[in-house]
Amino acid sequence: MESLAGDTILVPATDIHARPFDGELVVLDLKSNAYFGLDDIGARIWSEFAQGFSLDDTILRLAEEFDAPRSEIAADVHELAERLVEAGLLVPKSGP
Repeated sequence: MESLAGDTILVPATDIHARPFDGELVVLDLKSNAYFGLDDIGARIWSEFAQGFSLDDTILRLAEEFDAPRSEIAADVHELAERLVEAGLLVPKSGP
């Protein structure tokens, strides 16, 4: 998979629903009936994407929020984003 550009905006794919459950975020793919659990950090990253923030914006916001090195946040955000795109849960936003 090609690395995602920093200005990429990812959005939940069609037929994807996410709900908090028992301390994690459960993401359900209605097409495949598969579900995925995200811990609190993964859920926080998902929330940024669902609000329409780009990868770079998400990294900056989380680095400030958690007072953590930007490079560490960037690695985590990119890794999760690529896994979620590979699983078909997030897709790059098209159009304006």
